[in-house]
Amino acid sequence: MEPNGSDALEVIADRLEAVLPETLTRGAIERTVRRVWDQLAQNATCTAFLPLLTERIARERLRTCPYDDARLHHALRGRARSTQFEACAAELRTLSVTV
Repeated sequence: MEPNGSDALEVIADRLEAVLPETLTRGAIERTVRRVWDQLAQNATCTAFLPLLTERIARERLRTCPYDDARLHHALRGRARSTQFEACAAELRTLSVTV
């Protein structure tokens, strides 16, 4: 049986921490997992796959955009405006799920 709610978020963060680069902090992983969970749960009519989808989307976001929110925020305020940061910012603002 899959855990639900906050237990699921802990399990997801543990799994992602084990497979993602060590440069990502636990806090960045937890924030990303929480944000994805909240976005998916907002309109979910069926929550059976919520943990699975949350883990998958959070993993992809963290792999393609390995910057925590604070560094991304400062970079976008003019310190390092690059195409990569812009793409990561756009990804953080939107959620697209392909099933």
